[in-house]
Amino acid sequence: MANVMSQMSLPRLTKSNYDNWSVQMKALLGALEAWEVTRNGFEEPTNTAGYTEAQNKALKETRSKDKTTLYMLFQAVDDSGFEKISGSTTSKEAWDTLKKAFEGADRVKQVQLQTLRGELERMHMKESETISDYIMRVQTVVNQLTRNGETVTDARVVEKILRSLIDKFENIVCAIEESKDLSILLVEELAGSLEAHEQRKMKKKEEAVEEAHQTKESIKDEKVLFSQNFRGRGHGRGGHGRGGRGNNFERGQSSQQTGCGRGRGQRGGRSNYSNFECYKCGKYGHYAKDCNSYKCYNCGKVGHLAKHCQVKKKVEETTNLVLEAEANEGFLLMAQNEINTSNDTMWYLDSGASNHMCGHKHLFKEME
Repeated sequence: MANVMSQMSLPRLTKSNYDNWSVQMKALLGALEAWEVTRNGFEEPTNTAGYTEAQNKALKETRSKDKTTLYMLFQAVDDSGFEKISGSTTSKEAWDTLKKAFEGADRVKQVQLQTLRGELERMHMKESETISDYIMRVQTVVNQLTRNGETVTDARVVEKILRSLIDKFENIVCAIEESKDLSILLVEELAGSLEAHEQRKMKKKEEAVEEAHQTKESIKDEKVLFSQNFRGRGHGRGGHGRGGRGNNFERGQSSQQTGCGRGRGQRGGRSNYSNFECYKCGKYGHYAKDCNSYKCYNCGKVGHLAKHCQVKKKVEETTNLVLEAEANEGFLLMAQNEINTSNDTMWYLDSGASNHMCGHKHLFKEME
C-alpha cells in the first residue's frame, strides 16, 4: 500500500470542490482496499490476549490501513481543512468531520437541493454553445443533485435536454420524440444523435460559406479583368495600342519606337509625350485624358466647354446694361377720345342755354 501511495498523486480538497474530491478519494481508497475501514471505522481492541496468529495478522493489517488512510486525508486537505481533522484518531472520524464541514447538516443540504433543482429547471442552451457543452453543463448539476441525495433518472434528464434546446434542433427533437421511447432512452444515446445532427448542420454551413467565398473571389477577378480591359485596351503603355494596333510583340516594339500606338503605352516612355498620338484630336504630345480639343457650342471655339465660355457672360452683361439704360429714359403717353356721331339717341347738353339741344329736328315741338 505504501508503494502504491508513492506512485499516486492525491486529489486536493478546496472550499468549492468537495463533491468531486469525495468521489475521487472513494475510488482511490477502494483501489487500496481501505474504503471499508474508512466507512465502517476501526476500533482498537483493549485486550488482545487469546488472539490467534491469524487474528493478530488481520488486526495489524486493519490498523495499518486505517492509519494510512488517516495520513492520506491529512495530506489531501489544505491548512484550514487540516485544522478541522488534526484531532482525529481514525480515518472514519476524519472523513465524517470533513463531510459535515463541507456538506453541512440536513437543513443545509435541503437548501442546497432546492437551489440545484431550480438551477436545473432554469437551464437553457445558449446560441453560442455546442450540444456537448450544454449536455455536460446539465450533467454537472445532475451529479451534484445525486451526491446530495436526490435521485435523478435518465428519463428526467433526457426530457429536460429536449425541451431546453435552441430552435435549430427543433426538427431532430420532433424526430426523436416520435421515433424513440424517452422512458428508456439513455443520455449518452441522446447526446450521440444530437451531436451527429449538429455536425451535419455545421458541415452544410461551412460548404455555404466556402461557396459564397468562391463566388466573391470570382466576381473580384471579373472586376479586375474588366478594369484592365477598360483602362488599357491592351497591355502596357506604348505596347499594344488602341484600335488593334500592336497586337503582337513586334508591333508593340514598333509602336514604342515610332510612337504610332494610340492610348496608353509602356511605363518606360511615360516622361516623353512627343511620340504619343491622342485618339481624340489626332495630335501628338498628350494623352486623350489630357486632350483640350473640346469645342464650345456657344462661341464655336476649341479648348473649353460652353459652361466655361466667357463670351456668353459678356453678352448677358451687355444686355443687362441696355435694359438699365432704357429703364432710365422717359416715356410719352397719348390719350385719344373717339365720338360716335352715328348714334341717333345721343343728346347734347348746353350748360349756357335754357333749352336742350338735339341733332334731330322732329323731336322738338317748337323751333324759333
